[in-house]
Amino acid sequence: MEVARVSREITEERAVSKMIWGEREDHVRQFLRDQGFPPEEEERVIARAIAERAVEMRKSGIGKIVWGSLLIVVCGSVILFMGNLFGGALGFVSFSALGLRGASAIGLATAGTLFGLQMIGTGIYRLVKGAKVVGQVY
Repeated sequence: MEVARVSREITEERAVSKMIWGEREDHVRQFLRDQGFPPEEEERVIARAIAERAVEMRKSGIGKIVWGSLLIVVCGSVILFMGNLFGGALGFVSFSALGLRGASAIGLATAGTLFGLQMIGTGIYRLVKGAKVVGQVY
């Protein structure tokens, strides 16, 4: 009997893992049915998986907000530094004074800033939606 219990616990963990990593709920239900889980146990496992997925999605959202904010700060600082170094009083860049390297640095910093904004948006979405977000956690 101990082997069956261990196997059942492993199967339950696999089902939760599948759900956390983005597998659809109906596929996880079918997996549990194929493994011989009764409907009431199946519901318990699915509820646990949804709760754990919500926690993981929110953790991922917080991480994306933090990293996106850092990216914006760093890239925004590069833009302001380059602007003040080669531009006017408010940090507006004179591209003729920058040259190719400076313009490339500004372009990369702008792309980094936009990516940071996208990360923050994704993070906020994950914080708000939690387990309802479709797809992988990370």
